[in-house]
Amino acid sequence: MGNIMGLLPYIITWRLWNRRCKAHMEGIVESVEHVWRNIKFWVAKISEKLKVGNTLSPPDESILKELNIPSTPGKIKQLKLVRWRRPPVGRHKLNLDGSSRGNPGAAGAGRVIRDASGNLVRAFSVFLGHGNSSFAEFMAVFHGLKIAKSLDLTLIDVELDSSILVNWLKKSEIGLWYLEDYWEELKETMEGMTISISHVFR
Repeated sequence: MGNIMGLLPYIITWRLWNRRCKAHMEGIVESVEHVWRNIKFWVAKISEKLKVGNTLSPPDESILKELNIPSTPGKIKQLKLVRWRRPPVGRHKLNLDGSSRGNPGAAGAGRVIRDASGNLVRAFSVFLGHGNSSFAEFMAVFHGLKIAKSLDLTLIDVELDSSILVNWLKKSEIGLWYLEDYWEELKETMEGMTISISHVFR
């Protein structure tokens, strides 16, 4: 028995119960056609999830055919191996990230500095108050490079997962007006430093 075959009685029962409750509690009487279309909608949505990277069983294919629901191959997820790479000898790597709960909301940033042997040099985090994710990502770079310079680390490879911020830094153009003052201060911090900026996956 297929997955859809096993779930279909639950979908039908749930939808009929939902129709009864709406009629009893809200005075809304849904037509049989509306309920049937909704059942088919949920069967189609579930089949899409089941088809991702898999082939549906013959019973499931038969149900979709009877309900006139197109059966198309699911998208196969491509996996990408991601690992941390050491910086060249003489350089240090600064990995950082910023986030905002609610975007905007309570924001924070964290950073890790390692040497060419992979040894931890400094790890730190900071609460940034209220802000969005772009603000948090930028401030992660801001504080990270300041700390790197305070440690006399001038050859830095910066890795972050915000492609927007990577583009801003490479173009030396910050896309948010309220970060301009921080940007001017960051440019002063970067004077005398040799920095590479690159994007990494989360």
